[in-house]
Amino acid sequence: MQLGAFGDIAFETSAERVRTWQQMSRKGAARFAEHAVAKGKPLLEFLGPSLEELTMVIRFDIQLGVEPEIELAALRDIRDAGKERVLVIGGVVIGKFVLEEIGEEHKRHSGSGRLLLAEVNIKLKEYVTNGT
Repeated sequence: MQLGAFGDIAFETSAERVRTWQQMSRKGAARFAEHAVAKGKPLLEFLGPSLEELTMVIRFDIQLGVEPEIELAALRDIRDAGKERVLVIGGVVIGKFVLEEIGEEHKRHSGSGRLLLAEVNIKLKEYVTNGT
């Protein structure tokens, strides 16, 4: 069952493979300019919304049908390409995002050093063109 996707990376659960996030958070803000006023409090001017940011914790576990090294390499390639991709969660298009940051925790290795389990924190930033 597909839960969502980031570009061509599908978040999915099935009997053969589990590739999905464990935690997700989303953040956005409003942007304001502050204008000084003589002998009074400054005035605020609403400039518009900031870019949305999402963070996800993803677990790549060989016991759940995914190769952590292959998954990590694919994420690094996406980050290093700097290209925007469509993010879909639960069938809803969230928007276009870039993969801005990856944090890796290598949790378990085989006796030969093969990575068996990794926990990955990714940070996605909204990508817009022409301010829209």
